[in-house]
Amino acid sequence: MSKSVRLVFSRIMIPALCLVGLFVILGIIYRTTIPAAPEPVSKPVVKEPVRQKSPQTYEELKGQYMTMVSQGTKKLAEFRGAKYRGSEDRVKEELKVFQAWAVLINEMPRYPLTESEKDVVRSVAWQLAAVQRRELPLMRAEFAKALRQSLIKHRTLAYCGGDRKENLRVIALPGTPQEALQKCMEMLMSETCAQLRFSRVDFTFTGEQTVTAPVKPTKRAAPRDGELVFWRENVYEQVQWKEPAKL
Repeated sequence: MSKSVRLVFSRIMIPALCLVGLFVILGIIYRTTIPAAPEPVSKPVVKEPVRQKSPQTYEELKGQYMTMVSQGTKKLAEFRGAKYRGSEDRVKEELKVFQAWAVLINEMPRYPLTESEKDVVRSVAWQLAAVQRRELPLMRAEFAKALRQSLIKHRTLAYCGGDRKENLRVIALPGTPQEALQKCMEMLMSETCAQLRFSRVDFTFTGEQTVTAPVKPTKRAAPRDGELVFWRENVYEQVQWKEPAKL
C-alpha cells in the first residue's frame, strides 16, 4: 500500500468507521435504556348505574284505577251487540271485554278506597252483570250460528236452544270425516264455549252406531249469566266485589 493511500485511509476512513460504530452503539443504548413510548390506553367507559324505579304502591295507583273504573259507566252503556255479530272471532273479542272488566273489578280489595269509591266500583259491577244477562244469550246464539256456517261443509249441524240459549247441540251426519269430528270436539271443548257459559253441550255423531255424548268444557258447572267471573287457567274465578255477608 502506498504512502498516499495509507494517509487517506487513516485520515478519512478510520474516523468514518468510528462514527458509524458510534451511531450503532448509540442505537443499541437507546433501544435498551430508554423505554418505548407506551401505547395510549383508552379510557374505560363507566356506565352510570341504571336506577331502578321502585314499584308504585296501590295507594299511588289508586287514581289511575278509579279513572279506568269510572269509564265503565259510559263504555258499558254503549255496549252494542252489533259488534259481535257475524263471526266466531267477533264473539271471542267481545268475551274479552267482559273478561277485562271482571278482572278490573276484582282488583278493588287491593286499593285503599273510600266507601264512596267502592260504591263507584260496585255500580260498574252491577252494570256489567246487567249487560252480561242481556248479551250472553244473544252471543251464544250468534256463536252457534257461526259454528253452523263453518261446519256445514263437513256435514255437521249446530244450533242452541233453551230459554236463554244455554244448550248447544252439534250433530255430525253419517259419513262425516274423522278430521271433521276431531275439529268439532276441539271447538266444543274450547275456552270460547266455557266463557259463553253453555249449561249443556251435546255432540251427536255416527260411527258404528249413533252416539250422543255430553261434552263438558270445564269440570265445574258454568256460572249464571249475571255472575261476575273471569276465566283463568281453565277455571272460573269468582270476582270479589260484594260486601261479605254479615253474621
